[in-house]
Amino acid sequence: MIRSLRVRIAIGAALVMAVILVVAAFSMHVVQERRLVDSVDATLDKSLDDIAVAVNLVNDEDSDEGEVLQTVLGVVLAGSSVQVVDASGSVVSSNVTGGATAPLVTLPEDLGRHVTVSVGGEKLRATSRRFDAPTGSLTLVVARSLREVDESVASVDRIFAVGVPVLVVFLGWLTWLVAGRALRPVDEIRRDVDDISASDLERRVTVPDSAVELERLALTMNRMLDRLAESADRQARFVSDASHELRSPLASIRTQIEVDLAHPDEVDWQSSEREVLHETVRMQNLVEGLLAVARGEASESADRSRAVDLDDLVMEEARRVDRPEGVALDLSGVSAAQVSGDPDELRRAVANLLTNAIRHAGSRIWVTLTEGPHGVELTVTDDGPGVPVDARDVIFERFTRLDDSRARDSGGSGLGLSIVKAIVEAHGGRVRLDPTFDQGARFVIDLPLPDGDPDRQEV
Repeated sequence: MIRSLRVRIAIGAALVMAVILVVAAFSMHVVQERRLVDSVDATLDKSLDDIAVAVNLVNDEDSDEGEVLQTVLGVVLAGSSVQVVDASGSVVSSNVTGGATAPLVTLPEDLGRHVTVSVGGEKLRATSRRFDAPTGSLTLVVARSLREVDESVASVDRIFAVGVPVLVVFLGWLTWLVAGRALRPVDEIRRDVDDISASDLERRVTVPDSAVELERLALTMNRMLDRLAESADRQARFVSDASHELRSPLASIRTQIEVDLAHPDEVDWQSSEREVLHETVRMQNLVEGLLAVARGEASESADRSRAVDLDDLVMEEARRVDRPEGVALDLSGVSAAQVSGDPDELRRAVANLLTNAIRHAGSRIWVTLTEGPHGVELTVTDDGPGVPVDARDVIFERFTRLDDSRARDSGGSGLGLSIVKAIVEAHGGRVRLDPTFDQGARFVIDLPLPDGDPDRQEV
């Protein structure tokens, strides 16, 4: 199979032109032959008309049959052959080359019709007409050779036999050149993309201005490269941040163990074990958070079509969350609401929002859940210090901490809100920080209504 698009276009154009030219040649052959045969038929009809006039004149002079036959033979046009057939079907006179003894046409079936016959290997065009003679009715058959017609048609056929292949080859060559010129920008785009390596994702394809389609192709390639660059950058940052975050608890565990081994007689082993356990739990939470972010960004296999009673899920997580003394949790604003999604993912998103609020709250947290005509809204509000204006754009990015040292001490990894964002967006919703609330921080999750529930749609 030919893989070159340029060659395939050229061959396709040549084949199409070949079909067109063959059809045109055949049509020209038929039209030319028909036109020339019609011209011969007109000549035969004229001969019969002239003979009819001459015979009528002879009949008016009371001539015998011999004079009639002489008149007929004398009027026939040069190049024409004639037969005179009596009422019994016998040829009484003829000047047909080859001495045909039978009528050239079938009588009476072909009387008055134009037919093609063959005499001595030569094609003739013949017609007939009946006349009245002194001795009775005679049928006059007039014929002309089709040799000139065949030669004329053959000459046209020879022209097409030579011209069609030449034109097909020329058109194929011309199409090959034009296709090469048209596809040159595509080859340049291919070379540009081929030259871009994983370490050089900032390069972009040159956008040609020769055609809209090629311009769209180049722009699409550049958008793909943008996504690849963004993905590579995100992956690099992910690995870098993860390495940095894991290094801290590992270093703390190692330091604790080294100190204990260096001074075994002075070690409070229970205190040391609690410290190691604390750092181990912190590292475990960090690893689980990293896996949750990776699943939220990369996995499309989760079943998010199940009906989830979000109010029950919120109440369960509120009872389960570890809340210190002195921090009140107000759930009076939670009402019934149902969404479509993965209950485990939604549970984690709610738990992360509650954990984040508890970590920063002063004395109170409010949770509300409402269902409206356009979707479900979940809010988690705390009376803590809030989020500075310059940090609101990055609060949902991974490893973001507003107070790095305080967050580390309290067990925060900087992944909680980024996990919430990944889960909510995977469910077709969005999470945002309410900019109008200035008495702390209010996080809002908007989720769509379940699919296929007409009772929940706005009328």
